[in-house]
This record gives sequence, C-alpha cells and structure tokens, in this order.
Amino acid sequence: MKKSILFSAILFLCLTGNAFSQFGNSIAILTGIGDGRTVTISPTPCDGEDTTAGFAGVILANLDGVPNTPFFCLDLCTGITIGDTAKDSSSTIPEAIYITRNYYPAKTSYPGKLTNNNNEACAVQLAIWHFRNGVVIDNVIAITGTDDQLIRDRAEAIIADVILNGGSTTQISTLEIKPGVDPNDFFIETLDTAGNPVAIDSILLSITGSATLSTYMVSTDGSGVSPDVTVTGATAGDVISASADVLVPGGVTYSSAEVLNPVLQLLVLGRTTVANRTDEITWGALPVELSSFTASINGSDITLNWATTEEINNSGFEVERLKTGINTWEKIGFVTGNGNSSVSQNYTYTDKKSDFRNLHLQIKADRLQR
Repeated sequence: MKKSILFSAILFLCLTGNAFSQFGNSIAILTGIGDGRTVTISPTPCDGEDTTAGFAGVILANLDGVPNTPFFCLDLCTGITIGDTAKDSSSTIPEAIYITRNYYPAKTSYPGKLTNNNNEACAVQLAIWHFRNGVVIDNVIAITGTDDQLIRDRAEAIIADVILNGGSTTQISTLEIKPGVDPNDFFIETLDTAGNPVAIDSILLSITGSATLSTYMVSTDGSGVSPDVTVTGATAGDVISASADVLVPGGVTYSSAEVLNPVLQLLVLGRTTVANRTDEITWGALPVELSSFTASINGSDITLNWATTEEINNSGFEVERLKTGINTWEKIGFVTGNGNSSVSQNYTYTDKKSDFRNLHLQIKADRLQR
C-alpha cells in the first residue's frame, strides 16, 4: 500500500505501514442502574480507603441515542454518577472481553447462572473488579439482600473460568483499512466480533493533505471486503480514515474525557452492540526497519526469514498470501514482534505445503493498538 520491494516474479514482501489506530466515536451518557446489588468491601484495594461501599452490577446508559445500553464499572476506585459522559476508547483488558462475551447480560441462559439476575450481575461485576483492581472476593463483607455467600461463590466460579479460558481473549478489529494488491490501493475489511466477515454499508473515507481518493464512500459485501480505493498524490504523513457503524465488542472501555473530568471514569460495554468507529492509517509510516529478507524452498515448504534493526510499537507481522484470481489477501499466520527495539531482531515463518509456483506472500507489520 505504501512501499513494496519486489524480490522475484513469484514472491514479494510488502511492508505496509499500518500505524494501527482504531478508536470509537460513540458517546455513552449514564442514565441509571440495572440489575445488581450494593456491596461493602474491606479492606479495599483503593488507596486511602479502608472500606468501600457501592453498587455492583449493570449500569445503564444512553449510547448514541439508544437507551438502556448495559455497562459495567471497570475501575472500583473511581466514582461515577448519573449524567456522566464517557467515550469509546477502544482499549480493554482480555478478561473483560471474555466476561462480557460469555456472561450476563450478553447471555441470559448458561450453565451455572444464578436464577436471580441481580445476584448474577453482582457476581459478574465483582469478577471484573477482581481482574482490574485485585479485589479479593472474601473481602466483600456485605451484600444487600440475601444470598451473600452464594454471590461470593458465583464470583469465584466466574474468576476461575476466566483464568482457565479467557486470559488471552483479544479484541477483534471490526473495521480495518487493508493494503490492496497495487501499492497505491487499499480496501476496507469489516468483521463481526468473532472474526467472521460481515457486510457494512456507507463507510465514509477521508485523507488529509492534498491527496485524493478514487471514492469517499464504500460498502463491504458478504465477504467483508470493499472494492479497492486508489490513492493519488499522497505524501508521507497523510492520514487515511474510515468510519462506519460497526459492531463494538463487549468489554471495550469507555472513559470520560480529561478535559471534562481530570479523573478518568472507566466503564466497559456489557455486551456487543452497534456504534460508530474509525480506523486510521498513516501513509508511508512503517513501524519497523527491515534489514534483510530471504525465502528458501524445501520440497513443498517455504521458509521466510527476516530481520529488523529497529521496531517502534510493533505488535507483530501478519503473513498473508495473495489468492490468485480474486486479488484478495488471505491471512495465513502471525509472528509476534518485539514492541520497541533498537537492536537487531530475527524472525522466521514456514508456510507448509505451498503451491509456490503461484505464491505471493505479504508480511504486514502492525503497530500496537492503543
């Protein structure tokens, strides 16, 4: 998309500087509380407090005009009040994604769920606080209503499940700018929160500077892919943006703006919903400096070896194959990067049983998501 180095007629490495920056445009205004209980925690993990009492459960918000959108509080130690405003920050913690994907209110029927939704919502919130703030469930000394020990036991069961199954859960990028086959082209990919392609209409495009795009609105089809968009006259540093109403995964953090409140109030979306998001990419910006690249063939296997001399906020390398005949890229692997590095780093990837006679491989270095 920005730079390509042709190594042979059948193999090329295209370093696309996807300075990955996805952020949300949706606004949540707190309107009330939903299912849950008031709890007292002592000792508290919050600095300067011996005892903390507050609501543990679903918080309701008006999300871009949609009432009663469920959220959970991410940070026990920061107060929130009705009327507070928070914006999608696109950040999260893996445990919050797993919890809000598999538990109430995202799901209403599953093994182990407490019959009373107030109790289940309270247990879910306590589990989130455990992973975010280090809350010890045995330190929850009082819960309004009845069934205190039942809720504690349920919170411990959720925590155990998350430790076993959810610690590595990652957020799927549901809207992303991707490089086209031609270095001056790009396309938009849209996915659901499980990583499956989904069709999205009316994706708005823009570019800074004096460059132009061949179109400023595209849609994706059932394959989750838009037609190619051609960039003309771009210079290094120009920013391409794509915005659309897409699925936002549960567990994504919403936070208050510092200009409105110096103390950030953190919420997590309680279930997957539709909201407006933007992906941006900086033209010509590469998160790595490549020093070498080789490809060797052993039977039907191809092994790629490459080295970097510098990496800036580099999450890793997506290895993609060009699917001939339809001119789309297919991701076949991922190699984790070294974040920030000023020393030489070596990488390798083997593509087994390839039809190398008609193979193109692209290595895409992605910046860490903020």
